[in-house]
Amino acid sequence: MRSETGKHSGFCVREYRGADRDGVRRLAADDEFERPCLLARYPTWGEYRADGLAHFYDLEPESCFVAEADGEIVGNLLGTVDARLAEEREETFTRALHRRRMLQGGRWGQAMGSDLHLTGALC
Repeated sequence: MRSETGKHSGFCVREYRGADRDGVRRLAADDEFERPCLLARYPTWGEYRADGLAHFYDLEPESCFVAEADGEIVGNLLGTVDARLAEEREETFTRALHRRRMLQGGRWGQAMGSDLHLTGALC
């Protein structure tokens, strides 16, 4: 990352804190490598992606770390101690978040039963 003077500023890796949640969700939702055409077609896809990772930082924050530069979250490492438990959490916790979002009438919920799975919209 470059500072205003053009010099590279450093970053630090530290333990995740609850106040980092929005920054970590933003990184997950705005992932430029995550199928740009899918994000263009379904603008709310990023929120579902962020929900899909929430079980890591909401249920096991002690296994998560963030990279911070100039007070901004620029990266993250989401982990777990027990992979089997993490899979179970993803099944229950993440599905509940997705179900709630669909019931609220989000655009992604409308797309779930339509052409997303049928047309191969994943780039």
